Amino acid sequence: MIKLTAQQTWRMAWLLALFLLIATNAAAQTSAELRARYGEPRVIWLEDGRPVFESYLVRPNILMKVIYTAKGQPCEVRINPEKPSGEPTLKTEYTPAGDLMRTATVIEIINELAPVEQRGKKIGDGSMNGGDDEMKLHHPGCYGVYDALYENVTISSGTWCWGGTIWVVIHWGETRCEGQSTTVERDKSKGEIKMSGPAGTLTIKKKS
Repeated sequence: MIKLTAQQTWRMAWLLALFLLIATNAAAQTSAELRARYGEPRVIWLEDGRPVFESYLVRPNILMKVIYTAKGQPCEVRINPEKPSGEPTLKTEYTPAGDLMRTATVIEIINELAPVEQRGKKIGDGSMNGGDDEMKLHHPGCYGVYDALYENVTISSGTWCWGGTIWVVIHWGETRCEGQSTTVERDKSKGEIKMSGPAGTLTIKKKS
């Protein structure tokens, strides 16, 4: 039996606490944490006492849908306009059918759900066509898609070039859940990471 000094015991306890803190910070927020931030969900679907699906009104006219894993951990979040009967959040003569969300507000929500410091190392990103410059889309065109892949989370968004966001999907790691729209696959033999999302597939070749 190995005996530890008081100082060694204290150090091990501190390291364990630090490890648990890091592990917690890297994970998605739980249903209880989401309720503490956004209030009671508008819709909730439980199975054997665990959440399977919830929806929250996270800002006026902005709805967030959360899909959970079989273990009850958040797997994927979708952010969309609520499309209310009253005044839309953002609309111009150029926008497609349906209301848009203000991109600055959407970025705030993304940072609440997946803080920059908890996303892990950025593996890569990609864009298609144009879109709102606030979402880092700089190519010609009006409707644009932006994908960003990090160690702990992936973020996809569809935006409009005259300003505004149409949809956002946040997916945590390589989690699996029924109805998910994003998957991340790693091909070690090719040194590639493939992210398949709502707007298509982004393949990133890891640097040697």
